[in-house]
Amino acid sequence: MDFLYKYCYKACFLPGESTPICLTGHSRRGDCAFCEQKARFFDFRLTIITLPAFFKEEAECIGRLFEAGLESLHLRKPGCSETEMRDLIETIAPQYRCRMIIHGHHHLAKEYGLKGIHLNSTCETVPEGYDDMIAGRSCHSVGEAAHYGRICDYVFLSPVFDSISKKGYRAAFSLSELAASFKDGTLGHNVIALGGIDDSNIIPVAEAGFAGAALLGYIWENPLERFNTIRQKISSK
Repeated sequence: MDFLYKYCYKACFLPGESTPICLTGHSRRGDCAFCEQKARFFDFRLTIITLPAFFKEEAECIGRLFEAGLESLHLRKPGCSETEMRDLIETIAPQYRCRMIIHGHHHLAKEYGLKGIHLNSTCETVPEGYDDMIAGRSCHSVGEAAHYGRICDYVFLSPVFDSISKKGYRAAFSLSELAASFKDGTLGHNVIALGGIDDSNIIPVAEAGFAGAALLGYIWENPLERFNTIRQKISSK
């Protein structure tokens, strides 16, 4: 089914027809700006990145987020030992491991059946035997995101706004420029916004054309409440 009609709630199939139509009368993707916007929001995904440092009751917080509907969590603990990462994974309910992407200690992804791996400077290409897993990387320019977006399953592009967790780390782009890059096809449909994302700017991020947003600094002050707040903002569009 065409992407637009798969997600637009104004589409339906007429009896005996195999092609869906828009209930407002538009027969092709692009005819209806309203439907195009709805398709974008229905497909927009939220992911959360862990704080760099471990903290008490972290596994419990993560579990509550998964219970609330979080689809993707990035386990990012720079400099942590394999034992520390293993301990965190093992304290999270096993049924949620398939929603976690790990940064570093990639072999644990195989061992625990995680969702995927995040590549970095020490592992820039997908290791042999990991082709069945999601793999992505971080990018800091449109050109870099365009290049790796054709190779990886997803890419983070940052900083879209001034970073919340990294003071002094300023936005590197304007949303209008990024929207133009999505519109002309420079950026693909697997680019995730990172950097300074909160409930005040999540809608413009989705409207620009990003596939989703990664939350870090904003989310961890009150994880469950803020996750629900930002998700409700998206679903209300």
